[in-house]
Amino acid sequence: MANLSFTFKNYINLHADEWSAIDDFMDRNDSTALSVIIQHNHEITFHMRRFIADLVTGKLKRDPNKKASTFKRDYEIYQEIDSLINEADKKNEKCTLISCKELIAARMFLTVDAVDKMYRRGKRAWEEYREDENHECNELTIELDREARQAEQDAYIEWMESMENLN
Repeated sequence: MANLSFTFKNYINLHADEWSAIDDFMDRNDSTALSVIIQHNHEITFHMRRFIADLVTGKLKRDPNKKASTFKRDYEIYQEIDSLINEADKKNEKCTLISCKELIAARMFLTVDAVDKMYRRGKRAWEEYREDENHECNELTIELDREARQAEQDAYIEWMESMENLN
């Protein structure tokens, strides 16, 4: 297995999970992965330790104009509403999208309009993810088809050459 190292600014030789945690924190203000690394990962690289120390001492700061990401929250609301609707369908109960949004809004002390916006953003993110996943699968299929055709051509050429050698 290849040993890959990642770089963020002057923090070099980071593991992939460390680089991803730094990226999540600096770009999306999501400290979840960073806290997991600090709490559970016993093999933190030297440069990751430097990054954490610089962050704690204030030498390194996030861009103050960047807002926190709402992706995770929006997606969780989308999932929760979707699961409420699916559970109601299984029990042959009537549960509309609006009633589910009202329920979530009451649980989270939000307006129905706010939950509606979060639901739509979460749904759009999920659909974009599925599209990207399908696109990647299609590209992989095309590449595999191309390789298979090349292998068939190579086998045919090899067979033709062996037939010529017999003559």
